[in-house]
Amino acid sequence: GPVSEYSGLYIVRPSSFINVELLEVYALSAVEVNQAMCLRSVHARAAYVVCRLLLRALVSAYAQVPFDQIEIGQGEYGKPVVTYPAGMCVEFNISHSHPASVLAMAPAVPIGVDIVEVAEVPEGQGFARRVLTDREFGVWSALQDNRRAEWLGRVWTAKESYLKWIGVGLKVDPRTVDVSWLGGMSFRVAGEKGAFPSAYGSWRAYEGCLIAFVPGDLDLSVILAPWRSVLDNLACQGFSELT
Repeated sequence: GPVSEYSGLYIVRPSSFINVELLEVYALSAVEVNQAMCLRSVHARAAYVVCRLLLRALVSAYAQVPFDQIEIGQGEYGKPVVTYPAGMCVEFNISHSHPASVLAMAPAVPIGVDIVEVAEVPEGQGFARRVLTDREFGVWSALQDNRRAEWLGRVWTAKESYLKWIGVGLKVDPRTVDVSWLGGMSFRVAGEKGAFPSAYGSWRAYEGCLIAFVPGDLDLSVILAPWRSVLDNLACQGFSELT
């Protein structure tokens, strides 16, 4: 069905795009161009723009709606939402790390995703104290130093993907959510004192990055975005791909 055909974790590598200063891309709204221009680095702007273009291309194919009729607005708490004339909703979520961004798509099911480069995970107790519950902090403290970054990256991405799935993002203190590792690539997240529903999620690894998504039973695969076809489809003069 259309769900399985378009569902996936689409990997975007912004460094493969140049000329991103040419943002007069007909597909983006004035609000989006403005948001992109507010981002500090060329890299961040490329990640933002390319994810939005890829999203439109996927939604256009999935919903059989012309590209320019797809609007990306903001829901409550700033979570982006896609709307288009048929009134159908397409569920997706986007996350950025330095080497790669990920666009998670599961057209019919609300989804949260987060990506982090393990090398980017802050060392030392400060960050761990700010994001871990007391129980989690105890587990982290007992680990050997060389295992801490990957473990913390897993727990952090699990929390972020869960909070994005609920729709609140980091408006909620991450210490109010507790992550249990279920072995392998599965985890369970629960809000403390029943504040939020519990949920299961999954991790995927990609070139030094960890990706977490909720709900985990979607069983999403990592997909390297098929740029040639996407960009041909978009006819975006402002972009070229480095071979």
